Amino acid sequence: PKPDDAADALAVAICHGHSCKLSSLQGL
Repeated sequence: PKPDDAADALAVAICHGHSCKLSSLQGL
């Protein structure tokens, strides 16, 4: 995979791990 794909996958994993999950719960 391309480095960008790896970065996206990592960002998504981190996102689901905390900030995105909290944001979705708060309706942000």
